[in-house]
Amino acid sequence: MANAHSSRSGGGQRRARLGVSARKAAILIMAAMPLMAASPHNPAAPSPPAPNRPTPSGFDYAGLIHVHTAYSDDATGTYAGRALTAAKQGIQFVIITDHDTLGPGVTGGDGWRDGVLMLTGVESSRTEGHLLAVGMETAPLSHGTSTDSFLASVTGQGGLAVVAHPTHRKWAWEGPIDDRIGAMEILDLADQFAASSTAQKLAALAALPVAGPRAYLTMAARPDTALALWDRIGQRRRMVGLYAPDIHEALELSDDVKAPFPAAGDIMRLARNHVLTTHALTGKLASDRATLLSAIGAGRLYVSLDILGDGRGFNFAAIAGPGRFEMGSEAPAGPPYRFEVVVPDVGERLGASIRLLRDGRVIAAARPGATTLSHIDARPGVYRVEVSVPATGVGHTGKDLVWIYSNPVYLRARSPRPG
Repeated sequence: MANAHSSRSGGGQRRARLGVSARKAAILIMAAMPLMAASPHNPAAPSPPAPNRPTPSGFDYAGLIHVHTAYSDDATGTYAGRALTAAKQGIQFVIITDHDTLGPGVTGGDGWRDGVLMLTGVESSRTEGHLLAVGMETAPLSHGTSTDSFLASVTGQGGLAVVAHPTHRKWAWEGPIDDRIGAMEILDLADQFAASSTAQKLAALAALPVAGPRAYLTMAARPDTALALWDRIGQRRRMVGLYAPDIHEALELSDDVKAPFPAAGDIMRLARNHVLTTHALTGKLASDRATLLSAIGAGRLYVSLDILGDGRGFNFAAIAGPGRFEMGSEAPAGPPYRFEVVVPDVGERLGASIRLLRDGRVIAAARPGATTLSHIDARPGVYRVEVSVPATGVGHTGKDLVWIYSNPVYLRARSPRPG
């Protein structure tokens, strides 16, 4: 769960309240401590996923973007610790984005650790809100640096700028979304947890011994405002949608006291970004970094709440004649395209419902439990997929959860942009 951000000009001096007063935070952590000690949901490391197999869209690598360590003053943990925890969860890459610092830097922090590709970025506190940046070696991190200068530096090095918390009630981005910003967080479960009521938090904590990390999903909801913003931007230009766990593993009870809660391993189990690369990673840092970041920047990814079911095997593309347009692709509208969706076989058991959306509105749907959907359309628009499943367990009666969010395929009335 996320810790509350600082004032917009105050940088990394964030003080965690999780949307409640210090007294309520103390009550929550006192309630949580015995649950953490007694909960059986954190067993020995599960088996890692099977070796990646190429799909029509590429090799599927599951990982996390927007994770903190003790280089952030409101977090705990190390690169080595985050890598080991991620490896136990079958996660294959983690991008660390500490507050207003590159920590050990790209040359000192990046590398393969315990089978996990660890990469370095930053979360920069801007006047307008917070930006993540990845794929660059340096960045102007002074609070006095303008957002224009920050973006010029990041994009000048071939990096990717990401709007963090774009629509949060406290930390929403309050400026224009510059064309140099290439991605946004469409789902930040930590933000949803922070915005939930004290009663919801206590209910989730009470459910932890029985439900494990799934208990946190009682505070999750479809991020309607962020998705609507994403769809609007997409009608003008490509915008990559990402998931962010915003892991801190530090509930601050005072300036000097941090409780290591919630556990990073629990939050890592909830959801991942699945990045589709054109060829397999090799274990060589420089080429693997370039391969992964290139795929992320191109929007070749989908978000999956893997705690509901492993999303690997999901595929979405538009096909016209011999041409196949993957997620993140822009293509000229006019000829008929066949939009093809495939979900993994577990979707049948989960009773998953596939929906194809155009500009945020559902235009085609499959019956619950179906693992494929096909639809023909030729109109300009932002085409993306949501796959929902009936949520079961404490607090979820009658409520569906979105299991998978695809990135879009864009049909343009004008000629497509290069890349």
